[in-house]
Amino acid sequence: TAELHRQLAERVPATADFPIADPKLFAGTLQARISDIVAGPDIPKRLAEQLEKALREQSIQAWSLIRGCSERCPLCGSKCDLVGEHTRHRCSHHLFPAFHGWMDRTTGLPSFNHCLSAATREGSYECKDGIWRKLEEYLREDHAALLPLFTAPAA
Repeated sequence: TAELHRQLAERVPATADFPIADPKLFAGTLQARISDIVAGPDIPKRLAEQLEKALREQSIQAWSLIRGCSERCPLCGSKCDLVGEHTRHRCSHHLFPAFHGWMDRTTGLPSFNHCLSAATREGSYECKDGIWRKLEEYLREDHAALLPLFTAPAA
């Protein structure tokens, strides 16, 4: 440890150049000492700490890939499909807006117009300020980053 290192540094000059009288004895003693160090508690403890750290980092990285992008479609709540850094979002598995709590304004019934349908594009939506706006205005006002999800041709 640190104390042993200090003692050794005091006894051995900085430029140690000692002749080895018996190479077999030196090699055997060095091998025995290395075996003692390897068999001691320090190396397994250090290896366990390094392994734990590596597994923790790998777990965090894997979870970020599983979790993916946290942006969601403002109509149905489906998650963005893309992982990693990106500025344009994509969702290829939209649900009916009714599953995200959207109701038809005229009937009060759950909305079963698909997010990308013409009826959805023609509808109006209540913005955070309480004003009802067309889909594109609603998205631009409250969900600008998700506007590209709805720029594809109507289904």
